[in-house]
Amino acid sequence: MIKLRVLRKILLAATTVFVSFCSVSAMAHLQEFAWNENADGTIDFFGSSYHGSLASATSSGLVLNGTSFNYTSFTATSDASWSNFLATEADGFQFIEDFASVSGFAKFTLSLADINLLGWSAGANAFTASVFSSGPQFVDINGNGTQYTNTIVRSVPEPAGAALLALALGLMGFARRRAAK
Repeated sequence: MIKLRVLRKILLAATTVFVSFCSVSAMAHLQEFAWNENADGTIDFFGSSYHGSLASATSSGLVLNGTSFNYTSFTATSDASWSNFLATEADGFQFIEDFASVSGFAKFTLSLADINLLGWSAGANAFTASVFSSGPQFVDINGNGTQYTNTIVRSVPEPAGAALLALALGLMGFARRRAAK
């Protein structure tokens, strides 16, 4: 009888340890979020996870300066492809944690109306982001609501800046031509 009781305790302990290790993979987190400005002036935001899905992505997103934006798509990718994207294509990114290899990313696009709503214009635009998620796939390491402060540099020149540049180039050309005569 004692051996059976000891065996049950050992089996219960082993089961608890096994379940604990197996449940780690269910605790996925957002690993980075990144952004990239498009030629049309819109801005794509991406969030990487190591076991996300379209269902988990569309119930998750980022809060930018107090305005929530849900992810609208999910794309499976390799960790190497995601790292290459961050290094060569993303205009910026926020590292959050390195828990496991990235298996995919979620995405949403800020329209020009969204950008105006946020008050962003050409040049450097500071923003504060936090994460929201109804499941574990896109929550950050500290849980929803952790604040990340970043800056987006929008490359769209202001019309007044472009006009001043054109005027300066014209005057320099005029002065050079006059000096040549």
